Amino acid sequence: MILVFEYAGMTAKYDRFGITFAYPENWQIEEDAEAMPRAVSAHAPVGGFWSVNIHPFSMSPHDLLDQVLQTMCDEYDGVEYYEIRETILDFEASGYSLDFCCLDFVVSARIVAFQHGHATYLLMYQAESRDFDQLQPVFRAMTFSLLSEAPAVNR
Repeated sequence: MILVFEYAGMTAKYDRFGITFAYPENWQIEEDAEAMPRAVSAHAPVGGFWSVNIHPFSMSPHDLLDQVLQTMCDEYDGVEYYEIRETILDFEASGYSLDFCCLDFVVSARIVAFQHGHATYLLMYQAESRDFDQLQPVFRAMTFSLLSEAPAVNR
């Protein structure tokens, strides 16, 4: 696992509000200290981003995914999507892969949700389609670092 972080250039660490993850030092962090559920996003210099929202365990991952998908379809015309299933460390996550147009750019995005410990996690990462494949290992490494440090109790 350490090799994944080193490969992705994960040299900075976010550790606030009960959320801990590694990220590239040239990325910008955005957080809302007042937000519930807890939410943090990391933005790449090329315009992509990775975000995590941590909800109470009572929140259904399926319901979260449906809400986000509906919001994306309402916000952008012609959203194309399909269901995905991922294993992230030992966690089974379900979600959607999306492609849509925004300001003359084709954007690729993934939203995944799962439960761990006493929390429900919603992850979203996206970038312009030409940058997405290059950023995906970084997105994955950030997710791995989040889950490898996530306690099995409510944050």
